[in-house]
Amino acid sequence: MSETEPSTNDRIALAALNCYQTPAGSVPRLITVSENATYLIEGRSAKMILRVHRPGYHSRNQIESELQWSQSLRRSGTIKTAAVIESRNGNQVEEVRIDRGLQWRYCVMFEFVEGVEPNENEIVQEFEGLGTITAEMHQFTKGWTLPPQFDRLVWNFETILGRTPHWGRWQNGKGVDEPGIRLLSRTADAIGQNLTVYGDGPDKFGLIHADMRLANLVVHESTTSIIDFDDCGFSWYMYDLAAALSFIEHRSDVEDAIERWIDGYQQVAPLTTADIGIIPTMVMMRRMLLVAWLGSHPTAELAHDLGIPFTEATYSLAERYLNRHA
Repeated sequence: MSETEPSTNDRIALAALNCYQTPAGSVPRLITVSENATYLIEGRSAKMILRVHRPGYHSRNQIESELQWSQSLRRSGTIKTAAVIESRNGNQVEEVRIDRGLQWRYCVMFEFVEGVEPNENEIVQEFEGLGTITAEMHQFTKGWTLPPQFDRLVWNFETILGRTPHWGRWQNGKGVDEPGIRLLSRTADAIGQNLTVYGDGPDKFGLIHADMRLANLVVHESTTSIIDFDDCGFSWYMYDLAAALSFIEHRSDVEDAIERWIDGYQQVAPLTTADIGIIPTMVMMRRMLLVAWLGSHPTAELAHDLGIPFTEATYSLAERYLNRHA
């Protein structure tokens, strides 16, 4: 394929415009590619966000389940998140086809949320507020009745680092060598043992966002919106903090960020000593998951930018974790 030839996602995004009441003159512009491709739909009078789903990752029912939860959170006023825009057919999820129906993707259109991503250098200051938002979300969800047929991924040890990983094997991460495999294997064993001791009862394990990192926060006039619930699923509540620290786990100010998050969280709901004690395990597990993700998504921009140095920094984090928490 030439550099100027539109990708399948680009062609799907263009075709999807026919499914929605879009502003006059709308054109799709690719913003990012991660699990899915995200496009800014910008016309002369308004903006929208189109998500083109990666085939084979989520079923239609799983996507609809995600939207049921995020829109329930939005309607309740618990947190601010993007409204879903229905298609001309009244669907929240559209199946868009090209090439006489041979190529297709699930698509979802969202309202455009005004604001900016928090400054990476100032993100630690945001963690107290993020902890409060997270606790409010968890409290709402603990009292929320799951709709019939609700279906989302489960993020536990087996699906993160174990035998059935959603994002690939950490052993196949970029630059993972034999000494690294031995080190990270010991780390995974320690993580598994600590999680078994901690447990997964309903007070610890439930429906979470699972990706509340910097890129999924939008700040506008001191109000933070949470976007992109595509990875939401069932996991430990404390895993939401680990996800918020994605790609910055090695920074010297992470301990400060964690303390601020705990303070913010406990303004809404109490945390036990065990909850706080399991946080380093959650952070290390998430870091190893990211090693797996970078290895299984070699064409992603993040994989190119972070590369082998990210894996090497993970080794240092693993040694520190084993010294303190094994």
